[in-house]
Amino acid sequence: MRRKMIAFWALLVAVALALSACAQAPSPTKEASPKVEAPTKGRKGGTIKIALWGDPVSIDCPTSTSTDVYGVGWHIAEQLFTFGEKYEVIPMLVDRYEVTPDGLNWKFHLRQGVLFHNLKEMTSEDVVASIERYFYLSGPGKEVAKIVTSVKATSKYLVEMSLKERSGGLLVNLATPGAGCFIYPKEAIDASRDKDGKYARFPETSYIGTGPYQFVEWRRERHIKLKRFEKYCARNDPGPNGFGGRKEAYADELIFVPVPDTMTRLAGLQAGDFDLTILINQEDVGRAKAAGLQVNVVKPAAWLMFSLNMKEGPFTSKVLRQAFLASLDMGPIMEAAIGDKEYYRLDPGIAQKEQSDWYTTAGGEAYNKPEPEKAKRLMQEAGYKGTPLRWILDQDQDWYRRSAIVAIDQLKKLGWNIEYFGMDRGSYSARRGQSNQWEIGTTNVSPKYDPMQIT
Repeated sequence: MRRKMIAFWALLVAVALALSACAQAPSPTKEASPKVEAPTKGRKGGTIKIALWGDPVSIDCPTSTSTDVYGVGWHIAEQLFTFGEKYEVIPMLVDRYEVTPDGLNWKFHLRQGVLFHNLKEMTSEDVVASIERYFYLSGPGKEVAKIVTSVKATSKYLVEMSLKERSGGLLVNLATPGAGCFIYPKEAIDASRDKDGKYARFPETSYIGTGPYQFVEWRRERHIKLKRFEKYCARNDPGPNGFGGRKEAYADELIFVPVPDTMTRLAGLQAGDFDLTILINQEDVGRAKAAGLQVNVVKPAAWLMFSLNMKEGPFTSKVLRQAFLASLDMGPIMEAAIGDKEYYRLDPGIAQKEQSDWYTTAGGEAYNKPEPEKAKRLMQEAGYKGTPLRWILDQDQDWYRRSAIVAIDQLKKLGWNIEYFGMDRGSYSARRGQSNQWEIGTTNVSPKYDPMQIT
């Protein structure tokens, strides 16, 4: 009988300790549970059923930083580079690369013989089209595009990129999974353009990559089904290395099932309906272990963030944003969100000290300093007179909801007028994309591996 696994994240204000899921995912901190090594030899067959916390808005990886998007999508598509065991950048679809001494000109030599799921060989034209699409659709990609002057396919397996200025973060950004630079066939990219010829998301009926699993079907609110790609071209590395190295696809199928309710996911795991679930409540860890389930804790996960709309509306005022910060007591907020202090900490850093050598608490004197009188003074100075502020969030995330309830209570006591809107993930994403539809939103930010990624 296979041992069932649970993955769950504990996230916190500013920096997060993580409870996580994939048994073969590398642990980026010494405090985390021991890594479960992938077998060097295995028997192929069977189906792995994974319970997700909801239906992803897409599985088109460059279009979203959401974990569930690339958590499904990176089985299908791969990147030029990825992260190794120690979060070092390692090649994936690139065989080797060269850079000039001034750091401005890069040559990416591609692996040869790599097949897409449509059995077409990957070439430099596919890579160039994918990079240009990444520059257009991805938030991090748009930042990278600012320093790139050209990307060219100079031979079948060679891509050359020129920069206007030296960047130590180029490869890190190409390797990052969240809204990352994933490679797709040029013809699929061209076919997905909208009526104006602009890059758009792939349709939900078609995803083609070079990964170990290929897309079969997506039945909304029921499942996403992938099957093993029998002609997958694995690297010749000796074994798995973090998110890269040699990959072996043992299961015949992967089936991702959206299960928004946390307790239903856990009950399904205990009943044998699922083999793996991602994200359970921290208070259920003891129950899960008592039921014989394997719980993996990975640190860090992310920081919980109350995002303020700085594009338009009241929070274009820096003073009002300062008033918002001075109104909040983070301790009760995080206690409500997570509960057990083993799974969160209060920390002003925007980098995680477990895996970042640029972690700093500089500027932390403004963090978690609730000062009601200062907040009221700043609200008055900003000219805030009780205008309704719309707080939106994905209601499928329990800790989002719990943290917002406590924060809103704190704010209302000081005279803030908050309207709460909990909605499904798709509605939240759509509304978040319209800057005139919200003032405050709850989200989380996963670890960043270079300051350039803080957008």
